[in-house]
Amino acid sequence: KQGSRLGSILGAHGALYAIRRALYPPLERNAINDDYLIPVRIRAQGFRSIYEPKAVCREESQTNVEGELRRRVRITAGNYQQIWHLRSLLWPPRGWLGFQFLSHKVLRTLLPLWLLGAFFASWGEPAVFYRTAALGQTAFYGLGLTAPAFQRLGLRSKLLTIPFYFLLVNVAGVLGVVELLRPRPSHLWKRPEEC
Repeated sequence: KQGSRLGSILGAHGALYAIRRALYPPLERNAINDDYLIPVRIRAQGFRSIYEPKAVCREESQTNVEGELRRRVRITAGNYQQIWHLRSLLWPPRGWLGFQFLSHKVLRTLLPLWLLGAFFASWGEPAVFYRTAALGQTAFYGLGLTAPAFQRLGLRSKLLTIPFYFLLVNVAGVLGVVELLRPRPSHLWKRPEEC
């Protein structure tokens, strides 16, 4: 809602969105997340994308870690691909649209790589501040790694859920790069029952 109020939203929900037929842009044959590429390209033509709260769709979410990780890897591979396909939005500067793309897509997509760099850089510095940061990161990631074991035992903890999901999303961010660079990528979307 706020994105619509601020001028336009960038992406659409893949399960349900509508566009004017005349505005449909051509897509690359290997496009992964067309529900982002299409609305952004329409937006780059000067049109708006708006949120309609009355348009409701229900879809089943992944209920297991493996399925969620596959989904996140596919989405992240698509995000890296989008940065490449839509790089013209970054230079020359494109005003509000360029800022939205930079802040909502580029910086968020690159975050896992920066976190990985920060983790190893923290361990490489002898100063107390950096060692404390390294220990804090290790403890946080360690909590995330223990969450699946607790879930298998039937125990759920909000204390573990946040670091677990944070870790899952950022591991998927790194694996998304690997997936995109594979000679035969396997990032094609599959319906939940096929996963």
